[in-house]
Amino acid sequence: MACGVPPVVTNFAGLPEVVGNAGRVVACQTFDQDIGSFAGYVEPEALLTAIQELLNDDVHRIDLGKQARERALEFKWDTTAKRLAMLYESLKRKRQFSSRTRFKTSFVPSYDFLDNRLQCQSILTNITEQHNQEPLMHSSYHQDWKAALALTLLERHTAHEVEAVLMHIVKDRHSVTNILDRVKGFRQATSL
Repeated sequence: MACGVPPVVTNFAGLPEVVGNAGRVVACQTFDQDIGSFAGYVEPEALLTAIQELLNDDVHRIDLGKQARERALEFKWDTTAKRLAMLYESLKRKRQFSSRTRFKTSFVPSYDFLDNRLQCQSILTNITEQHNQEPLMHSSYHQDWKAALALTLLERHTAHEVEAVLMHIVKDRHSVTNILDRVKGFRQATSL
């Protein structure tokens, strides 16, 4: 890219993020259950086609080459160092933000008399005790156990890790996204 050559990369392992719109990205088959996304497969013919298209279209290749050179200049050491420092500052602020939202979650058995069965129930406590402004009226709230689990796990794990755990339990991506959105919204609302 620094030499003005448009790259042809696979849609895998961060390469599209580096290339941006300054090259060709070839589809790659990845696997949902792959831990860390270290496995994937690209058809050699797809790479060949992308390369041949660039070789056969001088105007497009030269235009992408100029874009590649401009994009490469964004990755200078001083620019990268500034971005890294900004990232660390952002992570520091997020850590301070998350430390203000520590709640205690209790998971207790509860008997449902309507369904005549024992079920898991979670209770969220220490909401008003931690905040001088008392954003909520009570000191404890009943909470869906999956959302309470997500809230508890988010204290020490990334949202991606919590999503993986919830997917294993719930097995429905839409429901997992919904749970995470509610929990993130709750954390944000109660951190003020």
